[in-house]
Amino acid sequence: MAWISIGVVDLIGPMVGFETFYHMVIGSDRLLAIAIAITLFFCFKNLKLGYHKFVNTIATTTFGVLLIHADSDAMRTFLWKMVFRVPEQYWKPLPDLILHAICTVLIVYVICVIIDLMRICLFEKPFFCWWFRKNPEIVERTLYKGLMTDS
Repeated sequence: MAWISIGVVDLIGPMVGFETFYHMVIGSDRLLAIAIAITLFFCFKNLKLGYHKFVNTIATTTFGVLLIHADSDAMRTFLWKMVFRVPEQYWKPLPDLILHAICTVLIVYVICVIIDLMRICLFEKPFFCWWFRKNPEIVERTLYKGLMTDS
C-alpha cells in the first residue's frame, strides 16, 4: 500500500503543485503516514501472538527508540543528514537506495535499543526498586486494583 501510494503521489504531485516529489510522504503528520499507521493497527489488532520474551524485551524499548532518534531536530539532523547522509542517497540507483535504507534503519534501531536497555538496567529498575521499597503502599494499591479488575 505504501509503495503504491508513494507512486500515485509522485505522479499526481506535479499536477497539483507540490514542489518536491516527497511532499506527501515525508513526516509522520502526513495523511499517508496516518493512513498506513491505522491500516497496520487494524491488521495486527486481533492477532494473538502469545508471550515471547525476546519480542517483549525489544518492545519495552520501542518508545525509548522513538525518543532517542526522532524527538529533537538536532538528533534528526545529526543522524539523517550528517551520519547517514540520507538526502544524498535519493539520487543513487534504486538497489543502492533500498540497501542503504534497510541498513540505516537496522543500525539506528539496534543502537537505540541497546541504549534504552542500558537505561532500563542502569536507571529505571534501580529507581523503581528504591521507590517501591520507600513507598510500599503504592505497590499494595497497584496489586490490589490489578487483582480486583482481573476477577
